[in-house]
Amino acid sequence: MKERPGQILLHILIGVGLLMTVCTHILRWSLQTKTMRQRVIQRECDIGALEAARSKMWGCLSDNGYPGSSCVPNAAQRACIPEGISAAFSGTPPECRIGLADK
Repeated sequence: MKERPGQILLHILIGVGLLMTVCTHILRWSLQTKTMRQRVIQRECDIGALEAARSKMWGCLSDNGYPGSSCVPNAAQRACIPEGISAAFSGTPPECRIGLADK
């Protein structure tokens, strides 16, 4: 079988195109993996900070007599909520609940 002029060049270009496609997919997969790992690490740090704030807040609330006859905090108890955290108080004693979220 006789090869036409430029057929080898065409095969090389097709091979390079396929190689570039495979490399692009590998790079995308690698970037997605790193991005997901960073998101998980950031989420764990955020949860850790929120848990630390929750622990400190519950200690302060307990020192100020929360919960008393109501799950609604008084002014001294509201001062226990750290800056940057919003708290939603609900329930009835003795099953008071506090929902925490970042502001």
